[in-house]
Amino acid sequence: STSHGRNVLLIHRLNHDACASSRKIRLLRQAPSLKSCTALTAVYAAGLRVSEVVFLKIADIDSRRMVIRVEKGKGGRNRYAMLSHSF
Repeated sequence: STSHGRNVLLIHRLNHDACASSRKIRLLRQAPSLKSCTALTAVYAAGLRVSEVVFLKIADIDSRRMVIRVEKGKGGRNRYAMLSHSF
């Protein structure tokens, strides 16, 4: 679908763009919905794969410890991803 292609393009641009964070924020604002923006932020801030973000639950986010529990990530393994303090 078109919105999926747009999201993939935004993820690619966020992960490979070395510009200032204000540009990254402008890119996030282009997301078609709050849900998409939140997913893109998780991809960028924690280095998650799109396939990992799809299955995230609110309970997986530990903001006190600044980690996200990723269940069944690459290779079917569980892991913790650190959240970026700067984002």
